[in-house]
Amino acid sequence: MRSIINLLFPPSCAVCGDSAPELVCDVLCERCNPQNYVPAILGSQELTDPERSCICCGEPTPRIFDAAPQCIACATWPSPLTTLRSVYRYEEQAAEIIKTYKYNHRFSLADYLALVMAETILRPGIFPTRAWDLILPIPSISSNLLKRGFSHTGLLARKISGLIGTPHSQFTLMLNRNHATQVNLSGENRFQNMQNAFRTTASKVAGRRILLIDDVVTTGSTLFSAALTLGAAGAKQVDALTYARSTQFSSLRLVTADQKQAFA
Repeated sequence: MRSIINLLFPPSCAVCGDSAPELVCDVLCERCNPQNYVPAILGSQELTDPERSCICCGEPTPRIFDAAPQCIACATWPSPLTTLRSVYRYEEQAAEIIKTYKYNHRFSLADYLALVMAETILRPGIFPTRAWDLILPIPSISSNLLKRGFSHTGLLARKISGLIGTPHSQFTLMLNRNHATQVNLSGENRFQNMQNAFRTTASKVAGRRILLIDDVVTTGSTLFSAALTLGAAGAKQVDALTYARSTQFSSLRLVTADQKQAFA
């Protein structure tokens, strides 16, 4: 029956809108599938080879310490996250998927994004441990919630939770204030903008292992601020996963001493 319906009414790609006889995860045509074009961060030789990747952020890098392979940014400024991983670079098709999902209300893309991120979580060797007690989305500022009409990270966290069987909570991590949007801010201003941006309840996170979910990581300032808040409230471990990562992620993290002090 479905094949007959698809023949009469060919499904269309959620990103470009073109009709296609077959769609990846029922939402993407092959031309919009980042797997065919965009460099993958996870599952690559660099990430699975400890000689060639940072044990903290997963960036391909030469080993600089014998005890623990770290990139220059993580060695210079230790991350409050135990492990940070991303699926794709934020470019081309991967970037278009995120923009379409967030700004064009293509909710069907949430299923694709959650599936790809869940598959990444379950892939051996990506995270040292997957024994999380709780999945938390990075909350959106109220102006973005009103503009979009939904929490894009909250929806992803809920769907990922269902796929991997780890509980999630929509309101355990909250914003302290409505900070300016991070879009178009410089690396320096991003870190300043996220100082003391979050709050949580200690009784909900103390002693627990937490996985943070966000769509894109650019400098890490948002995830780092959230991890610091959770750690201060007693969280045992905080990891993070994003769908995409800025091509300038490593260089933007090499910040000034004042910025590092702000997050110390």
